[in-house]
Amino acid sequence: MKDLLMIKCEHICQIFLNDQVKPLGIGIVHASPKSTFIVWLAVQNRLAKKDRLIRWQLNIDGICGLCQVENENLEHLFFSCSYSQEIWKQVLLSLGVNRNVLPWHEEVQIAVKKSRSTQKQACKYSIAFIESVYCIWLQRNAKVFRDHVDPVKTVVSNIMFNVECRCQ
Repeated sequence: MKDLLMIKCEHICQIFLNDQVKPLGIGIVHASPKSTFIVWLAVQNRLAKKDRLIRWQLNIDGICGLCQVENENLEHLFFSCSYSQEIWKQVLLSLGVNRNVLPWHEEVQIAVKKSRSTQKQACKYSIAFIESVYCIWLQRNAKVFRDHVDPVKTVVSNIMFNVECRCQ
């Protein structure tokens, strides 16, 4: 099963990143299956975001529910949105990484590169990336379906807890 998932993820990453990088190896193996699947969909640009729902001719508001500023699309949701950007920035700081948040495709490339390493810190990074994308997607859905969003601090704590549990 893991081999099949790795083959599919490699294929997706090759399509998305023009054959320049390999799949999220270590992160895929250690991250939760649900979070891995959401990242797999995100890399394919297959998540049912508002921009995609509008293309399906659903009559909905296209504004991001998390920041209420811009239209929701993949690049905005991960990590241009002020809410998701703050989550990822805090996760990076928790990992000891002090840099600006980059656009989605660049963050994916960094996560892929880190996932090739066997060092524990690199493992934490790739799992943190996967869990962050998953938690941001959960918060987006909580806003859309229940009109509720957790504070950034709570989301970051949950992400880092999952990272520590998965990297034991």
